[in-house]
Amino acid sequence: MVNCLDSDKEALMDFKTGLHDPENRLSSWKGSNCCQWQGISCNNTTGAVIAVDLHNPHGSSSRHDFWSLSGEIRPSLTKLKSLRHLDLSFSTFNDNLIPEFFGYLKDLQYLNLSNAGFSGAIPPNLGNLSSLQYLDIESLDLLVHNLEWDTKQTPILN
Repeated sequence: MVNCLDSDKEALMDFKTGLHDPENRLSSWKGSNCCQWQGISCNNTTGAVIAVDLHNPHGSSSRHDFWSLSGEIRPSLTKLKSLRHLDLSFSTFNDNLIPEFFGYLKDLQYLNLSNAGFSGAIPPNLGNLSSLQYLDIESLDLLVHNLEWDTKQTPILN
């Protein structure tokens, strides 16, 4: 098994410090090989983190809200230079804005923030994600000022 990059492990540990994890879903996030951590996938050759999938496995069921992550999404995610897949759906980032730095995840192909409690305006720099193939930002509390960038660069918009 390939070992993860030290820089990616440090970025993930910093990212974790901003999260509130009431059900200890991230309890596996220890040890030297972040490729073995729950919700993390790595490139089998380089060990670079390519996916962070921390969606609530129970969806929107109120009986399982305790599975939802909340807190602050830290910009250390931008240090994951090979990140292609990010899923934080059905979390409870209540009233937080979608972080503008998501627009700097230049290799991102999949972004799912649906029903994650985000509110406010969708950052226009998400249009910088020229590799994006899937975007799900379904929410009742998001504002759209201009989605022209979506139709030009993002072939799949949910």
